[in-house]
Amino acid sequence: MKWFDKKIKAHQDQAFRTFAEMQNVPPEQLQAAQLNVIQGAQGHYDPAMAAVLSDQETADFLALPQAEQMRQQQELQAYGQRLRLLWETGTDVEVTITSIEATGVTLGGQRQYTIGVRVTGAGEPYQASAVQMIAAPMFASFAVGARFSGRINPRDRAEVGIFQRIG
Repeated sequence: MKWFDKKIKAHQDQAFRTFAEMQNVPPEQLQAAQLNVIQGAQGHYDPAMAAVLSDQETADFLALPQAEQMRQQQELQAYGQRLRLLWETGTDVEVTITSIEATGVTLGGQRQYTIGVRVTGAGEPYQASAVQMIAAPMFASFAVGARFSGRINPRDRAEVGIFQRIG
């Protein structure tokens, strides 16, 4: 058990050092510094190694100049904020996937898809579509016929978020 305790302590110490270092980063460099920490924690500094460990989209993303990586991260963050707002203010529904098609957009190593869904639980069932980013390891969950818990915007029922697989 002592070996394990030492290992945990070493990780905690590194986390505290990283936190302390981040406190001194100028605001205009903070996002780049955060990106470096995330990539280092994931072991993704080397695009070739990323290709071996994950998928080609992630490797392509990591090979981009840092400015483009940051732009894509900011776009993903804005997308995530829209989903979070839908999660916090939306109406619970169940969605069943009826179709899925890649849009051709890739951000941060994740592909974007237009997903046709049948929405139930908010009045009469209806068809809608959701544009969603899906990481490669998660794609198999999004098969036609799969059911998910979702949320819709009560003021615009066409705005659908797909969140957690059912069953």
